[in-house]
Amino acid sequence: MKKLTTLLIYAFLLLVLYNVWLFIFPLKKQVFYTNEERIQEYLYDGVDYNTVLLGSSLSGIFERNDIFKDKNFMLYLPFSGSATGLEILNKTNKVPQRIFIEINHVNRGVDSNIMHSIFDQPLYTMRYYLPFLQTKNKILPNVIDRVKSPANNKVNDNKPADALFNTLLDKELKEWSEIKDIEILNAKLKHAEDLIARFAARGCQIIFYEMPMDSSLTNQPVISHQRNFFSSLATKHHYSFIQVDTSMAYQTGDGVHLLRKAADIYLEYFRKELGKISGANQSK
Repeated sequence: MKKLTTLLIYAFLLLVLYNVWLFIFPLKKQVFYTNEERIQEYLYDGVDYNTVLLGSSLSGIFERNDIFKDKNFMLYLPFSGSATGLEILNKTNKVPQRIFIEINHVNRGVDSNIMHSIFDQPLYTMRYYLPFLQTKNKILPNVIDRVKSPANNKVNDNKPADALFNTLLDKELKEWSEIKDIEILNAKLKHAEDLIARFAARGCQIIFYEMPMDSSLTNQPVISHQRNFFSSLATKHHYSFIQVDTSMAYQTGDGVHLLRKAADIYLEYFRKELGKISGANQSK
């Protein structure tokens, strides 16, 4: 029993020292392996960001690209989307000056599992004072990320074999071609609208944008319904909207995620459209 008590005391002291070390030498994450890591970095890093981008994995092309010149954070969430991002902002006092909102996957709504994982008490508050509780600060990953540059989530360069690509595209066509329950979809969009209105009332500039996908998906019912909803919302409330680029057929690896060359083309298109918005705002 005495040995066990001594061992527990040493373990506690080491944990206290590790926690102090994390306060003195915090790990600044650049690459995230889970949505929880990304969200926690935004919540707990102590930085007030001017610009926050909300989206799904489709918006992964923005990461590590010099699109925004101010302090910015890429809060895109694979397997989720901007509806969850809006809910995260709503739960915090870290409201940015500009919010970019990808419209493609608002239909996924708010990821309740992520929200519980991040915001359930008492852990949500405790992570501010006990950073070892943050996902990124697990001892082994923390040490590895400090001594070895983590590999970024790379955008694919080439399309897979035709058979695999066609299978993936068919899967996406099924997802985007049918609105299974229009009332549920509209409720998700309305919830996003209400949150956006709150941010706009606090002086946030709202900019919607649509990520290009395979041309066969561009006018499918699900994305068309969301596009029409947010276009109307932008017109009604004078929000900005970077419309989908239909000047070319964007190449993807699975129907929805852009390949590297296509991503570079879209980023240049995005820069130009953003310049137009900035210019219009300066002329007011």
